[in-house]
Order: sequence, then C-alpha cells, then structure tokens
Amino acid sequence: MNYIGEKKKDTLILRIYPEKNSSYTLWEDDGISFEYEKGIIAKTRIECADSEKETRLTIHPAEGSYEGMAASRSWELEFFIPERPSKLRVNGSDTDKWRYEESGRVIVPVFQEDVREKVIVEVLKNL
Repeated sequence: MNYIGEKKKDTLILRIYPEKNSSYTLWEDDGISFEYEKGIIAKTRIECADSEKETRLTIHPAEGSYEGMAASRSWELEFFIPERPSKLRVNGSDTDKWRYEESGRVIVPVFQEDVREKVIVEVLKNL
C-alpha cells in the first residue's frame, strides 16, 4: 500500500475458450450506490478472434467512468487451447511472462497501466 485508506486492486481473471470470433462487454459501477441507474458506469469491450495461426484477444479502452474507478488494472488471462503455443505477444512485443499447463491452459498475466488504452494479446500457434 502507498497510503492510508488505499484499497487493494484485485486481479480480474478472464477465461477464454476461443472459437472463431466472439465478444463480451464488461460493465462496472461503484458497487455501492444506485448511480448505475443514471448511466454512471464504465464499459470495456473484449473481443477474441481465433484462427489456425493465432488467437488474438483485444481489450478495448474503457468507456465512461464512475466514482472510485481504477486507472489501471491487472488481468490474468486463461486461454484454453489444445497445444502449447509457439509464442505470445502483448501489444506487439514478444513476452515470456506466460505458462502452459498440460491441461491445455495458457496463463498470461497482463498489467494494463491505463484502462483507457487498448491491450492486444496474441497467442501464436505451432504450425
């Protein structure tokens, strides 16, 4: 903690079962008031595109805001794929911060420094 009263930011776990193209919108509010009824929320669109060569996950910039909204976010992405990938990229850069479990789960921790910035994770498959 950096100061008194700071809240711990939890990591969001996102489980991805890729198949062709899919999308999801994460809706968030302050969790304590009824401000969401007035549209005071944040929405984050998440898209997944799966092909023979790669699975690409795009976390779009958050839209909207609410009182107490976090400026950054930690994600734990769990891709369920049948074989160990050849390489992973986060925002176009190769990363070695991932692990593969024999059960077919690829775990990728991603820190989104600014929730208003796009994040792209590419899981490159063995061909």
